[in-house]
Formats: sequence, C-alpha cells, structure tokens
Amino acid sequence: MPTQHQITVEDFGKPLALYEKEFRELKKLGVGGQGNVFLVERISDNSFFAAKKYQSSHQFHRAKDEFELLQKMRHDNIVSLEECFYTQGSNEVIIILELCPYGDLN
Repeated sequence: MPTQHQITVEDFGKPLALYEKEFRELKKLGVGGQGNVFLVERISDNSFFAAKKYQSSHQFHRAKDEFELLQKMRHDNIVSLEECFYTQGSNEVIIILELCPYGDLN
C-alpha cells in the first residue's frame, strides 16, 4: 500500500508553477554533472529538503530514471524521494529529496 508521500510514475511531475508556491530556496548546496542542488524549505510545515534541478533535455531523461529508481527503493541508507515537479514540454525537472544534513560521503 502506498504511503502518503509515494509518487507513481504516472504522477511524474506536479506542475513546476507549484514548486515556487510550496518551497522556498534558501541556498545552493552544490553543482554536479546531474544538476544543481538547493536547500529548500517546504512553506506549509517549515520542513527542510534538498531540491535537485535538472534543466536540459539530456538531464530530463536522467531525472526520470532517478525518479523511477528512487520510487522503487526504500532503505535507511538511500536518500528518499519526497516529490517531483515537471511541466509537459519543459526540460526542467525538480526532484525533492530527503535532506542529508551532514553532506555527501566525501
């Protein structure tokens, strides 16, 4: 049975316009080959997350793959997927992930 935060592949992408209404970007956490990552705060409950932004057609396919993989994988040692924003016809995808307050494994 799905949890309240589980997203199906059919739901891939709440409209991008909702991202700015639901989240506040606080600072850039990093830049990588997959996209930029930002510290964000959910406005409704002041919870903190990482927002990973993909902004090209090539990155869109990687974002979709990451979304599908994280949707299937649930483990304490794997960052959990919170939600995703995408608008049909746009190359921009924003994946909201559990925040790892101590950074990456480096």
